[in-house]
Amino acid sequence: MRLADAGEPDNRKSRATWTKAPLAFDTLEAAAQRGRRALSKRPDYIAKLERRGRERALVYKSLVLTGLRKGELAALTVGHVELDEPLPYLILDAADEKAGRGAEIPLRSDLADDLRRWIANLLAEAQQHARVAGKPTPARLARDTRLFTVPAGLNRIFDRDLVAAACARVSRTRSAARR
Repeated sequence: MRLADAGEPDNRKSRATWTKAPLAFDTLEAAAQRGRRALSKRPDYIAKLERRGRERALVYKSLVLTGLRKGELAALTVGHVELDEPLPYLILDAADEKAGRGAEIPLRSDLADDLRRWIANLLAEAQQHARVAGKPTPARLARDTRLFTVPAGLNRIFDRDLVAAACARVSRTRSAARR
């Protein structure tokens, strides 16, 4: 949030004129609107940030509903996702799983639907990039296309998101998890 005099031309580019307001769930929408106004001349950047937000939400949902670890989720590609089966599932290669056995992880129907839409959006993006570059438009994604871009600092990002959502982080010890 800017101070009152930040609108003056001399102060417009200086961060010294900014104050830091805590981001909370109930102030999130107002902050998003201020950001959209500030970036109104950069719709491509707004679209990039919105896509990143959708991806982050789907990453969190996938982690919670599948029980995968961050590295296991990061290793998934489009070829690991089986959505056309009566019971959709993910295939986790042995090399990517902590126990080294590999696994087939069933998906809840709402997560499977979300992943179908996500993969369709990935394909649409790939097709758009191909058209812009003057290359042949792909009919489907390559099997080795990463399903998600899972940032290395996801734990830190998650902690910030918890603060913004006014949620407390709950840690479980091994002994408590076994009870």
